[in-house]
Amino acid sequence: MDRIQKFSHFFLYVLKFLLFFLPLFAVLKWTIVDAAFMHTNMLAAIFLGDTYAGEWLVNIPWSPTAKAIGLSAYLIDLLPIWLSLWALIGIFKNYQQGEIFSVANARYYRRIGWMFIFYGLIAITLHDTLMTLATTINNPPGERLLSIGFGSPNIEAIFCGTVVIIVSWVMLEASKLYDDQKLTV
Repeated sequence: MDRIQKFSHFFLYVLKFLLFFLPLFAVLKWTIVDAAFMHTNMLAAIFLGDTYAGEWLVNIPWSPTAKAIGLSAYLIDLLPIWLSLWALIGIFKNYQQGEIFSVANARYYRRIGWMFIFYGLIAITLHDTLMTLATTINNPPGERLLSIGFGSPNIEAIFCGTVVIIVSWVMLEASKLYDDQKLTV
């Protein structure tokens, strides 16, 4: 139990840092993104968060409108992660206090599961759609794209969310058993 409490204390600092850093990084990278800033395809892939970044990403003229759409797409993609960080902070605060099997933790896990499902159903699709629009918005009429897709990443996120929700149900039952055991003399 002592190891869990020590780890939770350390991990709370990491989660709070991410809670602050992730939105800040998103805003910074989309306010300074520019083809002149990106010298290599690797830097473009890291900076834009696209693993398939090729030569075309480096040559995109990032207008203020394209940057705003790109930032919106990135923030929509980040929202479920950011909200899940809040739930994880709550879980690790409880772990730090020695509350492993509690109703509050089961609720936090359920929220994380629903964030996975939201991510799979809505966030990934909106992110990809808006990123397609952001990268083609400055093209001449007839060459702009708007695509909507649903694929393996969506299904994976929904599956993970379902598993986490099932774990939350198990945690809820475990917390009830734990509470009954504490009251038994």
